[in-house]
Amino acid sequence: MKVWKKLLIFYLKQEELVFFAYGDTYLPALNFQNKMMKIDMPVQLSVLPGENRHLAANFGKEDCAIILSYSGESKNNYFITNILKKNHTCIIVVSANPDSHIASLADLVLPVAKSESKSVKLSTFSSQIAIDYILNTLYGCIFVANYEKNQTKRIESETLLLNDRFDS
Repeated sequence: MKVWKKLLIFYLKQEELVFFAYGDTYLPALNFQNKMMKIDMPVQLSVLPGENRHLAANFGKEDCAIILSYSGESKNNYFITNILKKNHTCIIVVSANPDSHIASLADLVLPVAKSESKSVKLSTFSSQIAIDYILNTLYGCIFVANYEKNQTKRIESETLLLNDRFDS
């Protein structure tokens, strides 16, 4: 519980939130971004391959970056995390390897269950579910921290969608 409280404090005091994800970890990040948009809390996420380094260079000490890396050993994410570290950006790493190169640069590490085998990797199912769980829990904490405001925004957002359809 201490980790979640610390994470919420990190998040709520930051001006901008950015996600860095690659491959299968990108989908949970998109899902989180979508939920946050509906409560008027924008999350940045690079959509162009290779543009993550440019995006990372735009963040500083008043911002928060969440790095999604199941192994914690991606060279590209490590390079991005180094850029963020040099800019004094708050770095939160979600990884199954809390002793990884990327995690060593983090202000906070959120460990996920490590149940995939390196030698017999049939799919990334368990890592995706683990990262989804972490991000859904984070969203829940953020939502509850300012429940009335967020509930109002969510309802307004859903109402906009409902009013966008023609009657049958």
